[in-house]
Amino acid sequence: MQSAQVDLATKEVHVRYRRGEVTLEAMRGATDRVDLRLRVRHWFHRWLTRIRRGGP
Repeated sequence: MQSAQVDLATKEVHVRYRRGEVTLEAMRGATDRVDLRLRVRHWFHRWLTRIRRGGP
């Protein structure tokens, strides 16, 4: 990895890799795993909030 920049306002991360260091397929797989983790975390947070409030 050459550099990484994070924008906290938009939650965007820009990462630069050296050519040949990481394959495109590996980057897609990592993006899919992060996306899945964020969806599960969001679902769990909504579920927990719903239980604490005692309603739908």
